[in-house]
Amino acid sequence: MSKAVNRISAFDDLVVRSADGARLGRVHEIHATNGRITELVYGTKGLIERLTGKAEPTKVAWSSVARVARTGIVLKPGGT
Repeated sequence: MSKAVNRISAFDDLVVRSADGARLGRVHEIHATNGRITELVYGTKGLIERLTGKAEPTKVAWSSVARVARTGIVLKPGGT
């Protein structure tokens, strides 16, 4: 049995969508602890914070992610 292997870098720049399909922004940072993803930083504020450190980034806990696909990340209802 083969197991799919994903690299954290594969999540960078994916579109984040709410459970109802609304586009929330793109992933700009992935935070991890002990090799496990803990949260995603996304959207315009996430990009500004990444580049300048002068904005409060928009974050979502990894536990709020319903699914990950090549086309993007979909959050669970109420996950924003």
